Amino acid sequence: MKKVLLTLLVFFAVATTVKSQKDVVFVEYFTYTKSIGSSYAQSFRDKVIAGLIATDRIVVKDVSSETALKDEGARQTQDASTVSEERLVTMKSLNAQYLIQGHLTNFHANKNVDKEGDVTYRGVLTYSLKVIDIATGTLKGTEVYTHGDELFSLNTVGSSEENAIASIMNFIKGDMAKFVNKHFPIEGTILEINAEKKGEATEVYISLGSLNGLQKGQDFKVFAVREIAGRKSQKEIGALKVIAVEGDDISLCKVIKGGIEIKAAVGEGQEIIIRTGEKRENIFKKIDSVI
Repeated sequence: MKKVLLTLLVFFAVATTVKSQKDVVFVEYFTYTKSIGSSYAQSFRDKVIAGLIATDRIVVKDVSSETALKDEGARQTQDASTVSEERLVTMKSLNAQYLIQGHLTNFHANKNVDKEGDVTYRGVLTYSLKVIDIATGTLKGTEVYTHGDELFSLNTVGSSEENAIASIMNFIKGDMAKFVNKHFPIEGTILEINAEKKGEATEVYISLGSLNGLQKGQDFKVFAVREIAGRKSQKEIGALKVIAVEGDDISLCKVIKGGIEIKAAVGEGQEIIIRTGEKRENIFKKIDSVI
């Protein structure tokens, strides 16, 4: 009886410690160029928040949902880089680790009239985001995004100003995926090789899962860790793509690159780190998407 009770207590203790490993991030009210107007600015901010939530990699909180942080009028007239110590203390008390600030610089549609007199509109969007470490109040990273002036940007064109604006906002979801990958990376390791072919690893299990917000299709870079003269060196040896999230802290991945190197590193018992990172954009895919 005592043994059963002890087992149940251990199980309960483990179960209660299982929690999301995602960072909690507040999204501040965004500042914007006055000519844009509050309606467009709010629509833009809503899209950013939706894009961040869609990644499922961070816990997103809107400052407007917290009474202690709800001072929209004051925040929108301040420099986006400023944040009071009192505000950071409040966010920290709400268990948040980071704050995202934003400034919307350009958000409009340019009118174009061709030789036949046909009218079209091309959307233009420029904005910046900053990540603030709430514990220290320091800048963790910043990004600037511009859309509408690319070489291949047919998907920013609309028959009306409203259509062009709606089209240009479709870029935001992809921007947020890249933003989260870069500024909120996650690390894990390879647990074991699940399948191999002709001396190459083709499938592996990794130590990350639903608690980390992993989704099918997530990419990882693989690094072998070596110690050289008392210092740790990381060498990129391959790449993985998640094909199935199978638990809180386990997922099955396809080996995209470096099957021989990964098999050798696992076989030799080398320390291996996998890390999310920015994915290089394929210009040919971009061309296909607008043709």
